[in-house]
Amino acid sequence: MICAHLNITKYSPMRVGKHIPLPAKIKNKRCLLNIQNDDNQCLKWCVIAAKHPHPDNHATRLTQYRQYEDEIDDDGIAWPIPLSQIPKFERQNSVRINVVCYDEEDKVSPFYPIMVSKSTNLDHTVVNVLLLGTEKTTHFVLIKSLNALLRSSSTRNQKHHCVRCFHGFTSHENLVKHAENCERFKVQGVKFPDDDKLEFRSYKKMVQTPVYIVADFEAYIKPIPEDGASNLQATTKVKEHKPCGFAYKVVTPYADYKKSVVVYRDDGTCDVAERFILEMHEEYKKLHDLIWAEEPMIPLTSAQLQSFNSARTCYLCHQPFAAEKRVKDHCHYTGGKSSKPNQSRPNTRSTDKKEALIPQDALSSQDFDSNSSPSDSTSG
Repeated sequence: MICAHLNITKYSPMRVGKHIPLPAKIKNKRCLLNIQNDDNQCLKWCVIAAKHPHPDNHATRLTQYRQYEDEIDDDGIAWPIPLSQIPKFERQNSVRINVVCYDEEDKVSPFYPIMVSKSTNLDHTVVNVLLLGTEKTTHFVLIKSLNALLRSSSTRNQKHHCVRCFHGFTSHENLVKHAENCERFKVQGVKFPDDDKLEFRSYKKMVQTPVYIVADFEAYIKPIPEDGASNLQATTKVKEHKPCGFAYKVVTPYADYKKSVVVYRDDGTCDVAERFILEMHEEYKKLHDLIWAEEPMIPLTSAQLQSFNSARTCYLCHQPFAAEKRVKDHCHYTGGKSSKPNQSRPNTRSTDKKEALIPQDALSSQDFDSNSSPSDSTSG
């Protein structure tokens, strides 16, 4: 192992507060209602406006909605409200809140979802809100019609959009069929590339790697004793994951370096994570010769040489050869040759540290109860 990096970032929950103007590109959209609140409770006013829509031209004025303020239950809610408290606000007010973000620099798909209500109660009012932000504050804007907001300017046809991925459908029936599958996945925005064609270019990944390591950690959930502190402004830690063991497998096609699965169970003598790092360091020492092998290429046979000279395209990228850029590909550990002409990677061992890393796959599962056995196959 060459090095290990640990990055620690302080988590600051996003909070949404006072009124800010709409960006220039969307300020004239009639499907948006930007209430001019002077407090930090913009989400509350959006919910009221969704339940009690105001028809005239003064719908953005806060005075139109103050008469309904007592209908909102915000007991235990911190204002400005962090996104983590929205589910609690939903339950207390019988609403389903979906949060949409806006990227002004994205010309193709500027809107994308970041939070969709987990409530399945169809009797609850659906409230779609647009989250805007500046360097100083963030603000919620009511979306009166999500379909109108997402409608493309190049077509006048009405579309029914999925609130989880923003994909549009020509009929409500097709949207319902799609939702059955889409609900199984996390919220995601579909973003298409600027180019109309996608092309695979990571040809290096098509070359077989000499070795990689598959690892799996086991952990249990340990409750954290309450200290009696109650602070709505901070995250309360209630549980922590304690690693209690791990297993790993060195996967390589070379018999000299194959070994059985290594299993370690916590016996109280060493920190599990620290033990894993030590094991990886020892594996690197054993695999050093394989990683940095420089075995010369065995001379080509006449048949291989004829195949090499007659080739007109690279066997990896399938592109015609550039002048004087044809090289012979071979295994640096055994010296075995493939006799395939290659112009995508030179036949030399790079001294870049990135080329000397041992790939590691850490198996994980949302349910923390998934087991997988690595095979003896190799990965490119």
